[in-house]
Amino acid sequence: MSEFINIGLDFGTHQTKVCIEDSTDPRNITYRFLKFFEGTKDETYFLPSIVQINEDNTVTYGRLDYETVKRAHGEVKREPKPVLVLPEKPQKEKYPERPKEEKVLTFEEFKEKKDHEAREANSKKSQKKLSTQALKKMLLKLTNIDLELNQLRSEYGSYVKEAENRIRHQHKKNIEIWTREAEKVDRRNKERLSSWEKECKRLKEKHETDLKNWFKPLSLISKNIYRYFKIASFSKSYTWEREIDSIKVSIMYLAYVLFQIYKTVDKDSTVQMGIPQSISDTAHSRWQVNNADRIFYSAYRLYKYFDNEEEFLKAKLPDLLEIAGRDFTEPDYETEPGLLVLPEAFASLITLTKEGKISRGLTLLMDIGGGSTDISLFNVIEKRGEYVPNISHILSVHKGLNHLFRLYVEDNEEMTIEDARNVFQKNPDDFEDYIFAFRKELAKEIQDKIYFPLIEVAKRSGITITQIKDALYTRPVIYTGGGGVYDAFIDTMYVFTDPMSMSKDFVSLKNITNKDLTDEELSILSVSYGLSVPQMREPEMTPLAKLFEHIKMVSEGHNQYEHGISDVE
Repeated sequence: MSEFINIGLDFGTHQTKVCIEDSTDPRNITYRFLKFFEGTKDETYFLPSIVQINEDNTVTYGRLDYETVKRAHGEVKREPKPVLVLPEKPQKEKYPERPKEEKVLTFEEFKEKKDHEAREANSKKSQKKLSTQALKKMLLKLTNIDLELNQLRSEYGSYVKEAENRIRHQHKKNIEIWTREAEKVDRRNKERLSSWEKECKRLKEKHETDLKNWFKPLSLISKNIYRYFKIASFSKSYTWEREIDSIKVSIMYLAYVLFQIYKTVDKDSTVQMGIPQSISDTAHSRWQVNNADRIFYSAYRLYKYFDNEEEFLKAKLPDLLEIAGRDFTEPDYETEPGLLVLPEAFASLITLTKEGKISRGLTLLMDIGGGSTDISLFNVIEKRGEYVPNISHILSVHKGLNHLFRLYVEDNEEMTIEDARNVFQKNPDDFEDYIFAFRKELAKEIQDKIYFPLIEVAKRSGITITQIKDALYTRPVIYTGGGGVYDAFIDTMYVFTDPMSMSKDFVSLKNITNKDLTDEELSILSVSYGLSVPQMREPEMTPLAKLFEHIKMVSEGHNQYEHGISDVE
């Protein structure tokens, strides 16, 4: 096996991510996130954790195809999803131009008008042959300007009185006519709007009915679409009521993932796979690790059974299940890759602690994924000159973003889960009530399963409740995963009052060859990155029950740090 290629395999409840560390050149260690369906319109860093059984008994991985899926009850033709098309909202008819009140002329305007009339009259007269006597009279009139001005002022006074009455009367009449026309426009607008609203209501009701009918085939084919097999494979509390065993589904799915990995990794390699590993329950943790070994090496043997991916995808379900269900034997490390199983929480924390950006003290990590939310309580400690996480508790809640999307769809029946996801990405504020309820549920889990037990453990070492509160107050709660990039989630969590998000700037991931990563993608990919960093030793873990065993009594000056409680070392 090569010591230069390490594969970080984040086998997720909702989707799977892979990061590949290449240390062939120790001076230039690089990290690359694997792209699935590369070169197609579906190209993505995230492979949906979906397994579909087809009509011809072949299996599809990572995507759905309703045209080929095996129906549970007879043949159901999958018609195109109904689309709601509403008529364009009618444009309001504009009012006629409102009449303007005629203005009374000023004296200067009145004089200009009279002068204009005189010039017009003189112009007409000039076109006729004038007698010498008439010309003399015209010249006399033009020279008698003062007399003309006095007469003009008198005429202007009479004009003002007459104009004010005439203009007022005419304007009132014009406004009455305009008002009647405007009322007719209002009635026509109201009628058109009412007709449009009735038509929209009719079309929406029809679309709702069509959509319900369209969704009916889903209930018929759902038994041959498998999700959440990862949770069922590693949790005894998750109820799995499906025809195919969850571990066998996981084996087939991971075999497909291995085909994708070994397309680009042509060297021998080691693999580090994350699981939602228990900290406090040793027996359960051992059961989880054993399941991880069985799933991975069985998947690898299924991968090696076929000459190429094409043959694998043509294989029939009974053959796949027979190979996946063969008795598990210990791996042959001469021919099979090395595997290290790590807690998913530990992998997330590696990306946070390696740069020393988190101070010593108790810290909470909230990894909000698609199918689950993983909560970790940890310290940052220093070992051999490196900052490493020391995990004290891992809490897994089998609800994530998809839980919120399902609630949203229940209240908006015309939508699908994918529609709800698109709404959330564009406007998370629409999910405010759902997020509030979900965060309240998470806070209750933290209170009951972390905070209260922490208090009881602390009491045994002489630590008071006040000291615990002071220790946790202002401590970070770090959000990551698919939900960790949305401001709607990033808030205080119970007694942890310093919220932050795992962004590019925060984690400072180096030497990544993928140049197109967004903050959202990086947050989701961070676990696979942490898994790709080779671990020379077992993760540091101090169960909650033993967190303060080294402290007999906390007193002034006794091994205390700035947060009020001594760190676990």
